[in-house]
Amino acid sequence: MKTVLAVIGTAFVFATSAASQEMSDKAQEVIDAYRLQLCEQSTEDLRDEWPEGYVPTFDYDETVYRKVRLARDGATAELIYSSGMTCDGKRLGTCGSGVCSVHIIFNGHGYETFGGPLFLLHPEAGSGGETLAVIAWAGYGGYCRSQKNKETENVRDCLLTAYYDDWTKRLVFPVGYESGLPENATVEVKQ
Repeated sequence: MKTVLAVIGTAFVFATSAASQEMSDKAQEVIDAYRLQLCEQSTEDLRDEWPEGYVPTFDYDETVYRKVRLARDGATAELIYSSGMTCDGKRLGTCGSGVCSVHIIFNGHGYETFGGPLFLLHPEAGSGGETLAVIAWAGYGGYCRSQKNKETENVRDCLLTAYYDDWTKRLVFPVGYESGLPENATVEVKQ
């Protein structure tokens, strides 16, 4: 009976979260990967303690997923911050040394990086333009050095951003990331 309730409870959590936030297929795919790989199919020591056929309960809190509007033309992005995901009430191993796995979903494509919680920066009122918000997150260590700028080479902490370019209709990451950019992203490397 306990196993059945865990499965039903998991389905209810997904249905409630998806309905209230209108989660895209790509965002659901990202969250499902965490559920499967780090919870249901986990090979960690906890799995040895589970009875045969047991399905653990995957859950996440309101800090994990949100959909945000980036521009007046209706462009949106979905932000996923893995810190609030749990398996049987225990945090998943998606964080370490002050950073967590974060995802930005834009136009059906996903971009993964590591850092602090994703938040929005808003342009000053009356500044014109289509941009309503810039996605930002705290970066640490190697993610800051990826800027390929001699002045920031030894910076330990930095603020990383991604913004919507209403001219190209793409998400722009103004740092030189080594890999992982979605097909519909552009990179603006400032030397």
